[in-house]
Amino acid sequence: MTTSRIAFASLLLSTVATAQVPDGWYAWTAFGTAGRSGIFLSHPRTPSMPIAVEGLNPDLLYVPGGRAGGACILVRSSDGALIAGERAAVGNSVDLHVIRLNGVSVAFDQLFSVGTAGPAGEIPQAALMPDGRVLVAATDLVQGPLANVPTANYGMEGVGIVDLRGGAVTPVPIANPAVFQSGVFNGITLSADGTTAYIANYVSSTLGEVWALPVPAGGAATLLTTVPAGISNVGLDLNGDLMIVSLNGPPNCWRWDFATQTQTAITTGTGPLNAIGLESVTGMFPLCTANAGTPIRSILWMDPSGTTSLLATPGYGTPSGIAARDNPRTFGVATASADVYLWKLRPNQGGLPTVGNAGFSLTMEAGNPNAILFGGVLLGLAKAATPVNVAGVDVLLDPALIVWAGVLGASATQFLPLGIPNDASLAGASLFAQGIHVSQTGLIGTNGLEFTIL
Repeated sequence: MTTSRIAFASLLLSTVATAQVPDGWYAWTAFGTAGRSGIFLSHPRTPSMPIAVEGLNPDLLYVPGGRAGGACILVRSSDGALIAGERAAVGNSVDLHVIRLNGVSVAFDQLFSVGTAGPAGEIPQAALMPDGRVLVAATDLVQGPLANVPTANYGMEGVGIVDLRGGAVTPVPIANPAVFQSGVFNGITLSADGTTAYIANYVSSTLGEVWALPVPAGGAATLLTTVPAGISNVGLDLNGDLMIVSLNGPPNCWRWDFATQTQTAITTGTGPLNAIGLESVTGMFPLCTANAGTPIRSILWMDPSGTTSLLATPGYGTPSGIAARDNPRTFGVATASADVYLWKLRPNQGGLPTVGNAGFSLTMEAGNPNAILFGGVLLGLAKAATPVNVAGVDVLLDPALIVWAGVLGASATQFLPLGIPNDASLAGASLFAQGIHVSQTGLIGTNGLEFTIL
């Protein structure tokens, strides 16, 4: 393993800027018939009161006798867009919102209707698809494109795909809808390869089911597993295994291992949980407790063993969805070569770029283990507006703002230590990186990487 050290503190001191959407932060939704509803932002490690997103569409806010608030949320890491599903009032449209922010205020909100709400109409959970579309579950509908699976107690429900570019809301057909008659969809996630939806069916406080459904074509749903509690949310871990959380229990958290076809209860100490996300650069899980949680209606993060850390108990409405913006994350396109090196971010060995993280680092790995290349790295203060071709490589950083270039030698794993001083003034500083390597056919470049100090 080759390493390189740089004078990181002095480089950072001139780069502090306010991020439009806080990189690495958690975004979460809340709804209810009392308390504050909407969308909120929380630091992933520092306990503090959440920051409210201002200027939200009223459908995402609690209004007495009417709307209830936000039911689920995704963060599109590439641009920081928030994708939120409503819990709607009877007779109102149940909408998926795509929100762009200016600071913490809404600059733009585009709505996509999945149907008309019955008494509990909502989008309980959604998942980003590899092509940028959004997979959603919708419940308690009286009409609309996703009102196609009848239930005994929650009207019509359905699974669908929302095309954020073209605007279409397309049902994913379920060939055996009768298997869902006795419950209600309460969560959905997508397999790592994007071909299978995992639908959480809340049957009762003592029974929850997870069903697998092919996407986008649909077909017969097959029962994957059950838990002895009502499921509130599902997600994936870094291995692509299924995480399940419950409004009941204990236990209130499980991991389903696809390789061994086994399920393991995870002891949390949180009581009932209402939402789970994934912090992809660490493998940790953002969590929301429910109305009987410990503490109630709180925001936490959890490691894979079940150890939790409390971030906030704000006294708002019921938290109902949570997601993290990746930090670090990649951007741009690498040179088309089988020998190109890849940033290793799932997980990132150096963890989150938090103030005081002396062990923060970045890692590149050889895409072809049989082609170990001599290489280096560029660090800069901004992306290039348009990539600049230099000696056959598209440089993705602004050439005028490249502040450091270093040699990493020839190694299958190239390690760049970037220890962050314990200086609060560094919070908000952003840096951009790109690896450059010498191949038999000339220079090749990685895609870009960006991160912001938390």
